[in-house]
Amino acid sequence: MADSTETFIRNLVRSLYHATEGKALWWSLPHKMNGAIWDGIQRATDRGWMLQDRSSVCLTDAGRELVESWWTQPHSRKSPEAGSGSMPSP
Repeated sequence: MADSTETFIRNLVRSLYHATEGKALWWSLPHKMNGAIWDGIQRATDRGWMLQDRSSVCLTDAGRELVESWWTQPHSRKSPEAGSGSMPSP
């Protein structure tokens, strides 16, 4: 089971997935950013799930595959509402 930091990072990737309609390499400008979210984006980038260019982010194929595999299998987790298009709170 993923710890709370890992779940938070996966939720960021999932939020970006919904904001970009699941399309890899569609750039998005996140709103209402704080330090914890930027840290989560950096960690997702380090894992190869997102790319970051200044204040914009996009999903990689690996990030898209993560969301499609993680949320189609049963896991015990808290996650933002599907399709909310907003980044989760830390």
